[in-house]
Amino acid sequence: RRRAKQVHAGPVVIGLILLLSVFQYYNEMTRRKSLRGDIAKFDTKRRAEAKQKAIADGRWKNTKTQEEREELKTKIVGEDLVIKDPAIFNILAFQIILSPYFLYKYVAWQ
Repeated sequence: RRRAKQVHAGPVVIGLILLLSVFQYYNEMTRRKSLRGDIAKFDTKRRAEAKQKAIADGRWKNTKTQEEREELKTKIVGEDLVIKDPAIFNILAFQIILSPYFLYKYVAWQ
């Protein structure tokens, strides 16, 4: 009979955690990018403010079509948005690596 090779669990678990962490970070970046786009397209209050800003800057006169004006408003709203990128310390791998430190801080606090 042939036996399958024995695989150590440590590298498999570490690889799985790293893979999940990369997926988690990519997913969070994608969600925030989508949020920026949605706010820039659908927030009417910000779009009205962007129009006033474009008129004050003189950029509104350079647009000829409605599509160009919509793109200009979207661009201005996107520039003004402050949505932070995800913190690397919220990723699973860093939480596991830093867990002894946070556990020590919690025990010392109690």
